Amino acid sequence: MWKRIKSLFSSGKTPTPQDAGTAGAAGPAKMPRSGISHLFTSTGKLKAQALRSLAAESTVADFLLLINFPVLVGSSVHEGTLAPRHRKDPRLPSDRQHTHLFKADDIRQLVEGASLEHSIFPVLRGPASESTDMYRFTVGRGATNDIVMNDFAVSETHAYIMVARHGYAVADLNSTNGTKLNGSPVGQNPSSLKDGDKITFGRYDFTFRTPPGLHDFLTSKGSDL
Repeated sequence: MWKRIKSLFSSGKTPTPQDAGTAGAAGPAKMPRSGISHLFTSTGKLKAQALRSLAAESTVADFLLLINFPVLVGSSVHEGTLAPRHRKDPRLPSDRQHTHLFKADDIRQLVEGASLEHSIFPVLRGPASESTDMYRFTVGRGATNDIVMNDFAVSETHAYIMVARHGYAVADLNSTNGTKLNGSPVGQNPSSLKDGDKITFGRYDFTFRTPPGLHDFLTSKGSDL
């Protein structure tokens, strides 16, 4: 297994197990994405089956050598309706239209972002990111975020996940439909995250997983991805 892991890195310094999980004061983990490119889709999400195969063939220590960043695992989508916040402006492209208000009810409405329910997002700098803060990873519908969630219930720049002193934290950015942590609204002051926490952006629930927690989840019986 070790020979296989070494062959996956095309360049850059190999991270150590101590770099994985929580970043701490030393800063966010840096992973040469080219060495694990086979794990990513063209849109920057992680491939569930490829991750599961890697976890099944790896010890925890070996897994952490490759995956030293946390992830957001899509877990559910709330039923409801979407209503435009403002009149649609035909001059704007579809990805620049206003955020839609989300109201939970008994009607399930499938829209553009329905696939987010089963997505796995790495908490890493996005390929088109315009973020200037190395310790923050923005979440939103806009293409210049680090974590792009293409759904009209998600604001253009909705929230951010940041490297905190002893791990990670999440904060809302005055989004239309809000951010929740384990069911409670999150404000603009960062709230600490731990493995297994549920974060809700608009109408989508995600489970926050640290690298060790992700390995445990992927190798546990009955894990649903």
